[in-house]
Amino acid sequence: MHGRRPALQNREKNINKNRGRRERLVEELKTDMEEIGEGQERIKETRQKCEEIESERQKLKQQSMNISKQSDCNVIRVNLMLSILEARQDNSFVQADERTQLLRLTYLYHGSAGGVTRASANSIHTFLTIEKDKPDSLAL
Repeated sequence: MHGRRPALQNREKNINKNRGRRERLVEELKTDMEEIGEGQERIKETRQKCEEIESERQKLKQQSMNISKQSDCNVIRVNLMLSILEARQDNSFVQADERTQLLRLTYLYHGSAGGVTRASANSIHTFLTIEKDKPDSLAL
């Protein structure tokens, strides 16, 4: 019986040693889980920031497009106004009247939902360029 005691003591030591290892592993796992949770929270915050940035980018893009359309419209109007002045100086009142009507149309287009498109701006610009090269054009 006396010989069994050291075996039991060794067994108890091993059990205690294993219990200690398990407790350390459990603590390490808890620490790892906390770190993972913090990492996931940072990922979530980063994702939200990215979504906010994308939303702001879309707004700025739309504003930029609106400014560009307005700029196109302003260029057309200035060119038409200059063309009207040139026609009046040349006593080409029919041309001045036609261009005045075009100028009014640009205000109508701008007032519509889509505004003046680049295609219509280019068309009017081309028209003005062609008309400028013709001496006494009466046609639109």
